[in-house]
Amino acid sequence: MDSRAALPPVAEEGGPAGPPLFLSPEAVGLDVHCAPLMHAGLLILLWVLGVGALQYLDPAPLLLAVALCAAAALALARARTLRLLRRVRVLLAAIVVLFAGFTPGEAVFIHWPALSPSREGLSLALTHASGLLAVVCCVALLLEYLPADRLIWWLGDEPLFNLEGGSRPQVTFTINSSEINAIRLAQLTGSASSATSFLDYSLYGLPLSTQQTYQVMIMIPIGVLVILILRNLGGLQTLGTFTPVLIALAFRETQLGFGILLFSLITALGLSLRSYLEHLKLQMLPRLSVVLTFVVVLIAVISLFSHKLGLERGLSISLFPMVILTMTIERLSITWEERGGNTAFKVAVGTLFAATLAHYLMSIQELNYFVFTFPGVLLVMVGFMLAMGRYRGYRLTELFRFKAFLKD
Repeated sequence: MDSRAALPPVAEEGGPAGPPLFLSPEAVGLDVHCAPLMHAGLLILLWVLGVGALQYLDPAPLLLAVALCAAAALALARARTLRLLRRVRVLLAAIVVLFAGFTPGEAVFIHWPALSPSREGLSLALTHASGLLAVVCCVALLLEYLPADRLIWWLGDEPLFNLEGGSRPQVTFTINSSEINAIRLAQLTGSASSATSFLDYSLYGLPLSTQQTYQVMIMIPIGVLVILILRNLGGLQTLGTFTPVLIALAFRETQLGFGILLFSLITALGLSLRSYLEHLKLQMLPRLSVVLTFVVVLIAVISLFSHKLGLERGLSISLFPMVILTMTIERLSITWEERGGNTAFKVAVGTLFAATLAHYLMSIQELNYFVFTFPGVLLVMVGFMLAMGRYRGYRLTELFRFKAFLKD
């Protein structure tokens, strides 16, 4: 089946509707599927009626209904059903213990009446636990056929738009998953007249594609603040201030583990080439040009082999800043020559550690939403950075460095 989503036909003025337009899922970044056989509202209504009917069944029909629901759920949504059952296992155990152990009635084990559950309690526990199991299985089936990544693209046979005096129309859609904020909610409900004017001058008033760019850019000061704290208070040695932040941005696409592996591989091979170029006694500009060209070729080779091996994650290596990688190799090589390999290794590890910490902080969705909604928070960060610029005290690593003086 074609995985593309069919758009409604486009009708030109005075003529019949044209052929359907197709939009690939990759164009919008969504996993687009064909529409279900039933409308989503109808499925939810049938689910509510079915769950309600289970509550009025006698024990024998209820057990049969539970068996049918469990069989259907395990056959059609096995992974989701087992995951939901693991989440309610404590609730199931509590139902059995409370009803079986605390319901008065005839003891099951007549020789230990104080410790034995009652027959009436076991019957109630079985009834309520069966009802809960049936509901969980129905929820699993409902979630399986109404996944969150599906979108109802079009209802009806009307054309998307009418074209007059033209041909070959093209439609572009930009879709972004985002939580609705209080300002947008006030605008939609019409409860605040000033919310609309305020929204027009906020970042939410920008086009959606531009918002996606600024959602990344606005987190860069957060990463810079992390590097500032690590360097000025912790005394961590890194390759500059902005190099770890740019590496952290590249980790957003390559993922952390694969990004660290690729960064280490490219840097190690680049240092080997830089060591060879040192014997040629080249000037700095030609040497950097050769290293940059080598980094570009190496990135292309890694992407090609990753694609052939089925490692699609390796294709995102092209997002690594090539100039930053080149300057990283040059700085590490100079540090190696001037201060030794041990110091160069510490600086490289410190850079990766700072980039990892900045990546984790910049990837917090709640923090991204808060800063994007209230960009004035960045001014508070500027004040903290100014205060950090006045700090002249000891760093954390210096406490270990001058530990011998403390003993005296």
